[in-house]
Amino acid sequence: HDANWTGYQIALGSENKMMKINIPKLTVMSSILSSVNDKLDSELQDVEVKRLDSLFHQITQKIQSPRVFLKMDTQGYDLEVFRGAEGCIGQIDGLQSELSIKPSYKNMPHYLEALEVYERSGFELYNLSVVDRLSNGGLIELNCFMKRTVLKK
Repeated sequence: HDANWTGYQIALGSENKMMKINIPKLTVMSSILSSVNDKLDSELQDVEVKRLDSLFHQITQKIQSPRVFLKMDTQGYDLEVFRGAEGCIGQIDGLQSELSIKPSYKNMPHYLEALEVYERSGFELYNLSVVDRLSNGGLIELNCFMKRTVLKK
């Protein structure tokens, strides 16, 4: 009942289209991408995918001087979400993305590729934090926090 909150039952990506999403028993691990662990039992569901830049004006039009922070936690699909924000990326002040050191999903980008894309788009690394480690202490995934290098006026 919060008048300042609006939810959308869609997924974000680089194209406006219908796709299949993999939903495992541990639903927080749902992804457009397939798990590298083929033994994971998951069901496929149809999901409407939209580009963020196709919704951005609608989402922000009622906010005076919006300061936008893009939090992506898409289980390997963050770069596709980012690519779908190309038309509004200059209006985003900061972002959070999960960087994969040891991929959990097929065809997910390497962490250095993701960092390079974000940096080329005008963001600089602000902080990293560990999401998950291997039993031997090695890294699996990091949260990456980035801020715009040139602030809007």
